[in-house]
Amino acid sequence: MKSSIRKICLHDLQHTFESLLIQGGASLAYVRDQLGHASIQITVDVYGHLVAGADIPWVDQLDAKPRRQRNATPAQPRGIVDAQLSA
Repeated sequence: MKSSIRKICLHDLQHTFESLLIQGGASLAYVRDQLGHASIQITVDVYGHLVAGADIPWVDQLDAKPRRQRNATPAQPRGIVDAQLSA
């Protein structure tokens, strides 16, 4: 009788573990450390497509309706600014 269990190698388990880490929100730097990659570029090349939002084109964000930007401090009446400058 043939078993219906699929053979899984150690590399498959490692790939699943790292994929779940990234999908769970782990940073690529943390994943790099877990894998022991010498460079984060290796991690990005293999797992970068799993990072949430990485596939959103930046140009699409330019089409979004801009929100009105507020100044950190409110504008001062003109008379106060002139008085400060002449002092």
